[in-house]
Amino acid sequence: MSGRLEGQVILVTGAAGGIGRGIVERLLDEGARVVATDLRGAEPPLPPSNNLRFATQDVASEEQWRETVAEAVTWGGRLDGLVNTAAVMSEALVTEIAVEDLDRLYAINQRGTVLGIKHAAEAMRATGGGAIVNFSSLAGLRGFPTTGAYSATKWAVRGVTKVAANELGRDRIRVNSIHPGAV
Repeated sequence: MSGRLEGQVILVTGAAGGIGRGIVERLLDEGARVVATDLRGAEPPLPPSNNLRFATQDVASEEQWRETVAEAVTWGGRLDGLVNTAAVMSEALVTEIAVEDLDRLYAINQRGTVLGIKHAAEAMRATGGGAIVNFSSLAGLRGFPTTGAYSATKWAVRGVTKVAANELGRDRIRVNSIHPGAV
């Protein structure tokens, strides 16, 4: 543990598995206090820690974003960072995408990211700044067959990240996106 993030409070969505869980582990190793959220409602299988709090969250719900950010600030006294990793994937040819799948991917991958930026930025402004990291995808940089809906949401994450970086920079809030390949 290096302690580089000692005293910082960071919210991580999609934390019950995969990339999100790995990020939570690393943040804890670096000394951060972490609010880990996931819709699955099961705590990530991590060692108990006074620096870890778990919350069930549907990132597509603005009300749950309000509640989760407020809970993070109440628990940690501030919010210094947000890592938006929550996402879902669906594969289908563009000509065969089900509207229900399209709506679900937009709600979680795209709207969830925008709502996270909106509500986390408000809390970060109150303490003088912070950092937001949005997980896009390699699919947000180039299209892959059968990932039309997913790719569209990840291109949108990339785009809103650039806009948010321009808008929030004056508030000392850095906004970046990461574009991993298949995990």
